Amino acid sequence: IRIDNDEIEIKNNKKLLEDKKSSGEDLADKNDMMTKAYMNIQAKDSAIAALKIAKEATQVNEEKARYSFILGQLYEAMNYQDSAFVAFQDVI
Repeated sequence: IRIDNDEIEIKNNKKLLEDKKSSGEDLADKNDMMTKAYMNIQAKDSAIAALKIAKEATQVNEEKARYSFILGQLYEAMNYQDSAFVAFQDVI
C-alpha cells in the first residue's frame, strides 16, 4: 500500500483470505489492510464490507471503536446518514 500498489495488495490479500485459516486479530488486520487499499482506489462499498469483517474479528475495544468511526465516515461520504449515525454511536 505504501508504494501505491493497491490493486496488487487487494489481489494478494484476497488469496490469503481464501485460505480461511485466518481468525481473530490476523483476520482483522488483513481486512484492515484491504479497507485501506479499497479506500485508496475509491471503492467505498468494498471498504465498508472489509471493515465490517475486521470489526467483528477483533477483540480489542480500541480497534472496534476505530473501525466504527471509519465506518461512520464512509457512510457519511456515501450520504447514508442513518447508518453513519449508528456507526458513530458504536464509538461512544
